Amino acid sequence: MRVSIQSQTFDVSADSVYAEQLRTRFRWLSFPASMERQYSAFQVALVRPRVRAFLALMPFVVIADCVKGGIDLAHPWAAALDLLAISAFLVGGNWLVWSRRSARLYVPVVTPVAALLLLLSAYELPRSGVTDGSLETLEFVMNVPLMTHLLLGLTFYRALAINVSCVLAFLGSAVQVGLPIEAISTFLTLAPIAVVVAAVMAYTAEHASRTMFLQEKLLEEIASRDPLTGLQNRASFDSHLQRLWKQAQRSGECVGLLLLDIDHFKLCNDTRGHQAGDECLRAVALIIGQHARRPLDLAARYGGEEFAVLFFQTTPEQLKATGEAIRAQVQALGIESPAAAHGVITISGGTAAVVPEAGRSMHVLIQLADEALYLAKHEGRNCIRANEQELASAITGRFRRKPILRVVS
Repeated sequence: MRVSIQSQTFDVSADSVYAEQLRTRFRWLSFPASMERQYSAFQVALVRPRVRAFLALMPFVVIADCVKGGIDLAHPWAAALDLLAISAFLVGGNWLVWSRRSARLYVPVVTPVAALLLLLSAYELPRSGVTDGSLETLEFVMNVPLMTHLLLGLTFYRALAINVSCVLAFLGSAVQVGLPIEAISTFLTLAPIAVVVAAVMAYTAEHASRTMFLQEKLLEEIASRDPLTGLQNRASFDSHLQRLWKQAQRSGECVGLLLLDIDHFKLCNDTRGHQAGDECLRAVALIIGQHARRPLDLAARYGGEEFAVLFFQTTPEQLKATGEAIRAQVQALGIESPAAAHGVITISGGTAAVVPEAGRSMHVLIQLADEALYLAKHEGRNCIRANEQELASAITGRFRRKPILRVVS
C-alpha cells in the first residue's frame, strides 16, 4: 500500500493499521478500541494548552459575574457555597490538566463532571428571574456549545450528546416555569443553529486531529521499519526486546528468540546479482513476518541476510516448531541458488527461550540464540537448532561452541 502524507508518498506494509485507517478516512470518527485509547491520549495533549488557558481566565469570569450580581452576595451562606464550588472546580480542573495522569484521567473525569454542571446550568437558566427569557436564551446559545466543543476539548460525540441534553433540559425548565411562547420560540430557533454550527466545527477539527494522529503514528512506523523488507529494523528490535525483558522479569514469563540466517546468501548475491538478492530478502521476510502475529511478537531484519523473531509467553517447543515451519516454507519457495547445496535458497536458525532473571542483561538471550545458530551452520545449514543451556551459566560476550552447548536437534 502507498500512502501520501503532506505531498510525499511512502511505501508501507500491508499490515499497517494506521495506513488502513487513513485509506478509509474514518468518516464516523471512530478507530478500533486499542487505537482509540492511543488517540485519546493524543487528543488530550492537543487540547491541554487550550483548557489551561480557559481555566486561567475563569477567575476573571467569576469576578465579573460577582460584579454584575450573578452571585447573590446578600445571602452570605449561599454565596460562600457558590464560591466554594467554583474554587473546587478551578483547583480540581487545574490539577487535572497539569497532572502527569491527565492523558489517562482527563476524558473519563471531565465528561461526567461537565455534563452534570452544564445540565444543571441549563436547567437553572430559565429560573433566574428574567421574565422574557431573552437573556437566558442568549447566554445558553453562547456558552454551552462553546464550552463543550471548544473550551473543554471533549470529543465530538460526547460534546454533541451533552449539547442535545442541555437543550432538552433548558426547554423542559422553560416550559415548567412558564416562559413566554416568544422566548421559547426564539430558543428553539437559535439553540439548534448554535448546536449544529458548533458540531460542524467540532467534527472538522476532530477529523483533522485524527488525521494528524494517524500521520504521526504512520511516520513513526515507517521510521521503525526496514525499507527493503518491511519488517521492523534493528533499533526497533532492540527497543522491543528491552521492553519485553523488563516485563518478563516482573511477570516471570518466558521470552523466546529465533535467529535466522539465509544460507550462502553472499554467494547467491555474487552469482545472481543484487536485485535478485533483494527479491530473495523480501520473499523470505514475508514468510517470517507471517509467524509474528500476536500483539507482543516482533519480526525484524537483524542485519544483512539475518532476521530475528521475538516471542513473549512461549516455550522451547513452540519456538522450534515455528523455526521449522519457516525453514520449510523458505525452501519451498524454490528460489534458485547455484551456490546452495540443495540448488535453492534455504535458511538456518537458532532458538533460545528463557525466563529473565533479576540483574541479567537482555543480551544474554541474543547470545544463546546466536550460539544455536552457529551450531545450525556448523551442522550443514538448512536446519533449526535449539539452545537449552541454563541461563545462569551463560556469560555474555563469551561465545560457547558445539562441545559446550546442550542442544536439541
